[in-house]
Amino acid sequence: METVCFRFSQVHLPQIKSLQGDRPRLYFDLHPVLKSDLQAQKQVNGTLVHSIRSFLHRDENRLRVVIDLSPDFNYRVEQRFSEMDTKLCLVIQAEE
Repeated sequence: METVCFRFSQVHLPQIKSLQGDRPRLYFDLHPVLKSDLQAQKQVNGTLVHSIRSFLHRDENRLRVVIDLSPDFNYRVEQRFSEMDTKLCLVIQAEE
């Protein structure tokens, strides 16, 4: 199990989507976003999570966040959000 957390300046409850195949990944969009402090790419090198990427689409005020996963597993993802901390955590587990 690995957990990835993001802290926001306001409440965001994004819809988490997934892509399967040789390069499985999770992704979500945040809108409206005027700026982002996320690195464009961060190598995580976990067993399940390989990297986290983000791109701010300035023309749409939309931030796309992509979590690259290992192709060796099937996944179950639990989304936890704390309104008090405006923090979103994704708990990622390999299915047996």
